[in-house]
Amino acid sequence: MKKEIRFGIIAVGTAALIFIGLNYLAGSQYFGPPMVLYANYPKLNGLFAGNQVYIKGVPVGKVADVELEMTEGFQSGYTRVRMELDKKYNIPANSEAMVYSIDLLGAKGIEIRLPDSLRPAGTFLENGDDITGAVESGIFSEAEDLVMNEGAKILLQLGTLTVQLNEIVAAAKKVIADDRYTSSLAVTLENIRETTDNLTKISQEVDSISRELRVLSGDAASIVSNFENNNENISRIIANVESTTDSLESASSEIKKLMTDASSAVGSVENIVTKLDTTTGTLGLLLNDRELYDSLTYTTRNVNALLREVNENPERFFDDIKIYLIERRKKEEAN
Repeated sequence: MKKEIRFGIIAVGTAALIFIGLNYLAGSQYFGPPMVLYANYPKLNGLFAGNQVYIKGVPVGKVADVELEMTEGFQSGYTRVRMELDKKYNIPANSEAMVYSIDLLGAKGIEIRLPDSLRPAGTFLENGDDITGAVESGIFSEAEDLVMNEGAKILLQLGTLTVQLNEIVAAAKKVIADDRYTSSLAVTLENIRETTDNLTKISQEVDSISRELRVLSGDAASIVSNFENNNENISRIIANVESTTDSLESASSEIKKLMTDASSAVGSVENIVTKLDTTTGTLGLLLNDRELYDSLTYTTRNVNALLREVNENPERFFDDIKIYLIERRKKEEAN
């Protein structure tokens, strides 16, 4: 065999193996007939023949055909999908074939979602059976529904808004073109500028007041802290004041009694002074009777002279006293 023939046979065999391998990886069955399942969908967005079929993320087959089935009318039609799967997988009869987006670009695939339990027990799908079809409500389908359902309303609102904006712009142009309105706008802008300046000044004053309030708040906090630290001393002072007040209250009756006695004594003294100023009574006579004063003076003078005589000549007086005392003693003894 020539080299060219052998090279051609090898090249064709290699290409066939590559083709069969790629299709096998894509879910095609070349070694035995595949298990065919059917599913009906009301609408498909981007599902085509050749898309993968998965179970728990593992490819188990592919979409073999997508066919639109028309019934009585267009609105009642549906899409019938034929899937080819590997026979080695037992799929429960109550499973669900969910069409979903396998990536962010919108590529579609079918996920065979297995149930939690068999219904009825031990029943599996066989070749040619129908499986329940469902379409996942992803972000792209929701966006499409939003555009389809709300798009008309949004466009109508935008048209109305455009008309209103045109009217506003036309009115603004008319105002700007009129000199009277232009001067009014200038005055208004000047007032707005002055108001802005005033607001700026007020804001600065408020900031200054805020800083002062923060300082006062710090001082108040310090005062409160001092009161808290000296709370025990303040309580002791208050207790002492209360004790002193109680003592003053208890002593007030004694003070009132002393004031009453003092007032009575003052009245008595005034009465005595009044009597001393008259000629009634001994002291009054002594103070106001001139003759009595002269008599007392004379008597005092004589007594002083007698005392001087006794002091100078005591024998004259003591001898007579001794004689008198002796005679008195004799009389007493005789009795």
